[in-house]
Amino acid sequence: MYNGIGLLTARGSGTSGYVTNNKFNLRGNAFQRRDEQREERGPDQRQPNAGILEHNKKRAVELEVEVMRAQLEDDGTPEDEVEEKLNAYRSQLLAKLKEEASAVALQHKDEQLKQETHQIAARKVEQMGRLRGAFGIGETKEGDAFDRELQDRRRQEKIAERENREQERRKAAKRAEKEKRRAEREREREAKSTAKAAKKAAKQTIKDAKKAAEEAEAARLVR
Repeated sequence: MYNGIGLLTARGSGTSGYVTNNKFNLRGNAFQRRDEQREERGPDQRQPNAGILEHNKKRAVELEVEVMRAQLEDDGTPEDEVEEKLNAYRSQLLAKLKEEASAVALQHKDEQLKQETHQIAARKVEQMGRLRGAFGIGETKEGDAFDRELQDRRRQEKIAERENREQERRKAAKRAEKEKRRAEREREREAKSTAKAAKKAAKQTIKDAKKAAEEAEAARLVR
């Protein structure tokens, strides 16, 4: 036992009494656990570095400038004129590069704006559809309000639909009234049958009682 850790005595424990490592620990080391977590999480997607991309573009510009320098030197152009032309060419390439970046950014912005516009339009269509459903308005087109034939036809359709609903309501009311009368007749028939059965049972009871009384009287006279 050391520093409060271990056994007071090694007798009967089958050990030396000292604290040792657990040989049956299967957790593995920290590196193995980190690799397992990485495999479960999947590969990390690295984001592009804007600085490196910009550096590569400028490097390509300088490469084109050096190619032009070699051509001018081969042509025997004076050094001052070479530097002037190279500076102008470099400025032209950088301006073109900047315009391309602006065009890409503008295109991306336009795509986002179009997407947002389409989303707004889709939400508007959905909202109008819910309103039409709430007010019972069918699909309409621009200019339908000024089409008299269409309006007359829709008016006639609404009148016919209203008449059909009224006829269905009347038929349903008649069926309900007929069913009510049939149920009442059935109840009356059942009540009559019950009353008749009760009357018959009462008569039979009276008859049985009278017969029992007669038999009792006859037995008394015999004695």
